[in-house]
Amino acid sequence: MRLPLLSLQAVLFLCAAASAAGSDPQRVLLLYGSQKDLPMNLLIDSRLRSNFREKLSDGVELYSEYVDVSRFPDKGYPRKLLEHLKDKYSPRGLDLIVVVESVALDQLQLHRDWFFPDTPIVFCCVTEAECKARTIRPGVTGIPAKLDYRPTLEAALRFHPGTKRVVMISGASRSDNETMEDAIRNFRPLAGQVEFNYLIGLPMADLRHEVARLSADTIIIYVSIDRDGAGKFFIPRDALDQVAQTASVPIYGYYDSYLGHGIVGGFLASFDIEATNAAHLGLRILAGAKPQEMSTAESTSCAYMFDWRELRRWGINEESLPPGSIVRFRDPSFWDLYRWHVIGVLTLCVVEGALVLGQRARARRTERERTRAEERFRLVVESTPNAIVVVSADGNIVLVNSQCEAGFGYRREELVGQPVEILMPERYRAEHPGFRASFFASPLARPMGAGRELYGRRKDGSEFPVEIRLTPIQTDAGLLVMASVIDLTERKRTEKSLQASERRYRTLFEKANDAIFLETEDDVIIAVNQRACDLLGYSHEELLAMKVPDLQAPEVRGGLGTVIKGELAKHQDNPFEGLDFHRDGRRIPVEVTDAIIEENGKRLVLSIVRDISERKRAEEARRDLAHASRLAIVGELTASIAHEINQPLGAILSNADAAEMLLESTPAALDEVRQILHDIRKDDLRASEVILRLRALLRKRELEMQALDLNAVTSEVLTLVRAEALRRGVVMETDLAVNLPAVRGDKVHLQQVLLNLVLNGMEAMADIPEAKRLAVRTLVNENGCVEIAVTDAGSGIPPDRLRSLFDPFFSTKKEGMGLGLSIARSLVDAHGGRIWAENNFGVGATFHFTVPTGMQKPGKAPADMENVPQELTA
Repeated sequence: MRLPLLSLQAVLFLCAAASAAGSDPQRVLLLYGSQKDLPMNLLIDSRLRSNFREKLSDGVELYSEYVDVSRFPDKGYPRKLLEHLKDKYSPRGLDLIVVVESVALDQLQLHRDWFFPDTPIVFCCVTEAECKARTIRPGVTGIPAKLDYRPTLEAALRFHPGTKRVVMISGASRSDNETMEDAIRNFRPLAGQVEFNYLIGLPMADLRHEVARLSADTIIIYVSIDRDGAGKFFIPRDALDQVAQTASVPIYGYYDSYLGHGIVGGFLASFDIEATNAAHLGLRILAGAKPQEMSTAESTSCAYMFDWRELRRWGINEESLPPGSIVRFRDPSFWDLYRWHVIGVLTLCVVEGALVLGQRARARRTERERTRAEERFRLVVESTPNAIVVVSADGNIVLVNSQCEAGFGYRREELVGQPVEILMPERYRAEHPGFRASFFASPLARPMGAGRELYGRRKDGSEFPVEIRLTPIQTDAGLLVMASVIDLTERKRTEKSLQASERRYRTLFEKANDAIFLETEDDVIIAVNQRACDLLGYSHEELLAMKVPDLQAPEVRGGLGTVIKGELAKHQDNPFEGLDFHRDGRRIPVEVTDAIIEENGKRLVLSIVRDISERKRAEEARRDLAHASRLAIVGELTASIAHEINQPLGAILSNADAAEMLLESTPAALDEVRQILHDIRKDDLRASEVILRLRALLRKRELEMQALDLNAVTSEVLTLVRAEALRRGVVMETDLAVNLPAVRGDKVHLQQVLLNLVLNGMEAMADIPEAKRLAVRTLVNENGCVEIAVTDAGSGIPPDRLRSLFDPFFSTKKEGMGLGLSIARSLVDAHGGRIWAENNFGVGATFHFTVPTGMQKPGKAPADMENVPQELTA
């Protein structure tokens, strides 16, 4: 067996070359979208490494990493992995990133702003359709792979002219679905020729059953299976092996890695050519070329390739193959098998010496071929990113690669010839010989220890989690097994972090003070927390059997499915109010905040529901208090209101008497009667307006927001208190701003605030002997709000009471209840404004309140009011 000797020589050569290198090497990251041990990735990684090392020798360091999103679909996983890779490679830096597959390219483009943003990127194995569906960012280049599916199907239909049905097979992963969609688009022009059926996302057992009973007029197009419908992950080539075992009709595919695993063949994409193209672009960039200045063309990586054994099985004549077709796995003919024997016998008859020369030539050629095969095998083993251990049937190590040395801490010569159990924890060693014997008795490529957690043991005795895949190798020395060992330490650490995150989320979900619901697009409740059960009086099981509309009052019923379809835009992340039914029939006022979330490709609604029963009761109490305040204000104006009503009523009576006298005169003075009737109508309207204003103030009501002119609101209030001002001897002065912008507010509530301030101003001047003047002014302040100021000429407000002026039950009046100003503040707060008071420089005080217009700037209350509470507390 010569492989160990060759490997040792190669290691010595590499070490010598490394010691001779003087300058810093260029560093290249090879980032793959899928798992390590895919045949595609092994082939691409080998080809990329051989191309870079052929040109740069020891002047390049190559690192391989794997995103593997198909097996780790958590939404936050790719970012965490890239953050880890950034921390890992930032100290050294990267000169180039080669990204394989569109799923890895998407992650790099998404996080390009922070993940090595200045490092050029070359993509590989990204199809032309995938490139067109994406915006390729600056600094990213590559040659799109043009996967042409139609030639495969067209060739298959020529080989099988009686075909009536084409069955297309793919798995359930996102990658499977994207590849299937691309193939379906390519086949649309052929839809009228044959019937297309689809076996997508089935469990493997069901899929094997379905392909076993297909009719003879059917062919199969195998697309890809990364994951089946039962959630089991596959290497697509291994999944094809299982499908081909039971398929009763010919199978065709699209990748050269499928050849030899059950497909007849087709117009197949070559990963070897894809990797070579990407390596050539990368070498040009490392030599100084700019990605944006490089011209790229479509890849010509496809060729007609066929399996000779499958051609014979299905009776396909090689002469019918497209020109230039490559036929593999051909069984040698009698001449191929025995030509040297025949030549030897014939030559022996002619001249014995010629036979000797021929035998020697054949021996040298065989030796050279064996040497080249060993070298190719060694190159593949050394270039793979996994630790490789080749073991004989008796359990001794025959060959290891440098990754194995690095991972287990041994030198190569310490391992070769030793029992493989040296790399295992002691607890596994006793039972391993039995497992090894079982494998050699049935040597099939498969994972080791399926369903069990496996660990490797380093030279220092430390253990680390591993995943092992076994592959049988037939050699001149007999059957060997190659074990590909993947270190799972980083993956386990990531999984543990994700599990901890899930536990934190579950704790927050269950311990939240608000009820939380998770619903589908069809309003089906799929998750609730304990607070939801406590709020509505149902158990978890009962709520999970219900739909959202079952819990809503009829007037708000509609279901959150409609929210997903468009209504959510009106209140997403903004609370809205509704009514829910308790199990006992009670209506519970609630405040709901909704947000759309994505989970496994489905749109769901997360609803946070807060019980606002106490808030509603407080609001009702506030409305009652405001109503009572208005009643009290109207009580204070009783005499003035009576005067306001009696005045027009008296005028109506006098005018009626005069009209009666004029009608009795001869001749009747009808023109004067008409003028009197006009005066009666005017006085009647005046009395009616007074009564309507009183009714509006006395009615208990909700806030009714509308566009208002505060100059008009102010004028109506001053008209209402005009008689009261005359009675008290108060001179009313107004200064109303011109072109005052409109505000949105409740007219009656704002009138109540102003009326309270005006009456308080009159009350403040009750005991002063000099002229009593009350000024009301409107303006637009520096913050863009409309401001109303009421200034009196009274004795002012004691400074120590200024801060408490708007507190509930605080009053400067001897007989006051202390509710008027606190209610006024709550009404102003409800409009988004503020209210404050300040003493004048001379005499008296000024009360201000503001109402926003929607154009205001952020403002600050006066220093005296910074600590005044902004909520009315009952």
